[in-house]
Amino acid sequence: SAMLLWKPLKKLQGDKKVYDTSSDMIGQRVMVSETVTQTSGSIRYSGINWQARLEPDASDQVIETNTQVTIFAVDGTTMLVKK
Repeated sequence: SAMLLWKPLKKLQGDKKVYDTSSDMIGQRVMVSETVTQTSGSIRYSGINWQARLEPDASDQVIETNTQVTIFAVDGTTMLVKK
């Protein structure tokens, strides 16, 4: 029965990646300290520079230095941000 139900049950799980929403950093407005793109960048939060990248559905391709952004999610030690 496991073999027969494997694919239907797998489809129920969905294919979207679920990001960690347990961090108190989510929702915070911070400044970009190094240009943020889909693959790299840096933000300044609580006196520390954190790795950052754009959240997957961001309408922007690049967010320049000294722009204020919102932390959307946390993926390991990388902050996903949006304008």
